[in-house]
Amino acid sequence: MTSFVAWIGIDQRGPASIYLASDSRICWGRTQAWNSGRKAFAARTQPDLLGYVGDVVFPSLVLGQLVEAIDAGALYAPGTAPEMKFEIIRSKIENSFLGMPRAQRRCLSVVFATREHSEMASAFHLWALTWDKAWSVEKVAMPTVSSAVSILGSGTAVIGLWVRRWDASSQGRTSRAVFSALCNAISSGSDPLTGGAPQLVGLFRIGCGRSFGVVWDGGLYYHGLALDSAAASSSKIEWRNRFFERTDATGALLKGAQRHRKPRGLGR
Repeated sequence: MTSFVAWIGIDQRGPASIYLASDSRICWGRTQAWNSGRKAFAARTQPDLLGYVGDVVFPSLVLGQLVEAIDAGALYAPGTAPEMKFEIIRSKIENSFLGMPRAQRRCLSVVFATREHSEMASAFHLWALTWDKAWSVEKVAMPTVSSAVSILGSGTAVIGLWVRRWDASSQGRTSRAVFSALCNAISSGSDPLTGGAPQLVGLFRIGCGRSFGVVWDGGLYYHGLALDSAAASSSKIEWRNRFFERTDATGALLKGAQRHRKPRGLGR
């Protein structure tokens, strides 16, 4: 399963960003786990993000294919309406799923986030496509304040608990509160199917999808993959720590970056 959260970031001028984040653990039952599985994807040539929970084999493979097709311009043209984008993605996923042996079909959810227009005309959209013996679709409504818009997976209750704690603090209703809540949920160990480093993708008012590196427990991780600090320090990866602060590959705060203080009384 997974701990997965999507949230919208809103500033004084309106919707400014949308993010998908998850843990990196893949489990076989409750006793075997691997903490380096990719679960979040960002297109590099379009303002599109994808993520999944539930079954691993099918969604991890098909989402990789879809992102490659998007970036190659082979799935839809730039400027395609969000609803049409989702319908194309939904159709590709469902048709591909039909080729799976019935005995290997397992419950899963795919999340698709995109941006319509750009700059101050930006509008963010998010859908969840779920298979549980049949397909269902949810179009997620966007709030008017920064907050989580979708929490999925086996860690749903734990993430929800930490989101409520952060929202009750002085840092509540911010992007850093939601991401920090996910980090607390992972660190707590409350869900045995959740673990590994967080992974993070996002969209802003301008540009295409972005993938972020995460500084986690003294290491550097990119889509769940542990990186060598010497090589990572010369990369173009943007880094975030567990408090959503902008850092370099050493974990030091970037010049001019805002410091996000942890509220008292939250625990680990």
